[in-house]
Amino acid sequence: MNKLKLLLVGVLLLVGVESSRGFVMIGPMLQTEVVAGATDFNITDDLGGPKELKHFFRWNNPFLTYTFDQSFVRYFGLEGM
Repeated sequence: MNKLKLLLVGVLLLVGVESSRGFVMIGPMLQTEVVAGATDFNITDDLGGPKELKHFFRWNNPFLTYTFDQSFVRYFGLEGM
């Protein structure tokens, strides 16, 4: 009986879950945003430039590379990495 209740609660929780979508607030630069020889305000990088809130750009890259500095390793230790 307990397993049935647990299963019912699990199903009800899963029914209420919405799908989540990943987005970042940067995207590819448009040609109108890139001006050759103009002043660079340092708002862009290799990944792109800032985008408005309603214009999402999904970064579809299956690989994520990250590093730790010495202070992070000292604070969290090897278990925190």
